[in-house]
Amino acid sequence: MSCSLLTEWGEEKPLVSDLPSIRIYSNASWISANSESFRNQPGHLRYLVLQTLPSKEKIWTGEVDLWETREDFQTSLPKGIVFPKLSFRASIYTGSAKLEDGEPSFPKQISFHPQAVQTWNWEGETLKSGAQSSSPKQSALSDWGLLYNFSQSGIVWVAKEYRSLGKNIELNWENVRNSRVSLSTDYTSPSGKSFPYADYDYKNQIFQYISSAGARMPVWTFKEEGEYRWAWGILPEDLISSNGLSKWKQKKKEEFVSLDFYDTTNNIPFTASADLRNYPIILLKDYDNVRK
Repeated sequence: MSCSLLTEWGEEKPLVSDLPSIRIYSNASWISANSESFRNQPGHLRYLVLQTLPSKEKIWTGEVDLWETREDFQTSLPKGIVFPKLSFRASIYTGSAKLEDGEPSFPKQISFHPQAVQTWNWEGETLKSGAQSSSPKQSALSDWGLLYNFSQSGIVWVAKEYRSLGKNIELNWENVRNSRVSLSTDYTSPSGKSFPYADYDYKNQIFQYISSAGARMPVWTFKEEGEYRWAWGILPEDLISSNGLSKWKQKKKEEFVSLDFYDTTNNIPFTASADLRNYPIILLKDYDNVRK
């Protein structure tokens, strides 16, 4: 028995399966209210997605920035000087991961070697005019490694990081204090000797565990424009129903489908209509239906 009022999407739900092997950690910050140039919203998101399966670990890390200039700053600019009202930047890093200490169900240390990055960059007057149609740039990475420490309290932090500069020169950061302050930086010379180089502020590299709500899509809502909200899908496409997402990414016109989401900043589940063509950039509307 069929009904013409039902959409094709009904067969694809849920878009996100309830995956117990997935853990999400985030660190959101906001622009200082004292900024002379930028508004106090919405700021910067760093996040880490960890998938642990038997004898296999995988990590995705990401960053999202939205800089919005103040109106009084725009009007104070000299004639002929143009500064974008909105600047949007985002990236997703992928690579190899390995469990160094602990068990898959309770990891204590995991190493991560980024090998590729997708980046989105856009500047303009409004997100609606350009960010939704922007395509990511793909780049390869090498000679970069991180070691994450995981605590029972749901905190993750970068314990070590190294970057090779070539010609046997390597920069190493190591957390010699604790998980909540800056790290010391050691410089390794070509001769192999290491010595203190500088302090590296890693306060923004401390992540808090997010308990996702069932099969809801975890998102970070970073901007509201008129009847629309802009959100970033934290789960990588690898962890989403490929058939459902690929179908909606191929749509040529702006079409919306009602889906369940999870606000990772405020830990609030909600339902909204979404345009998924440019995932992980998501355009939301009908936010009167948001359950607060």
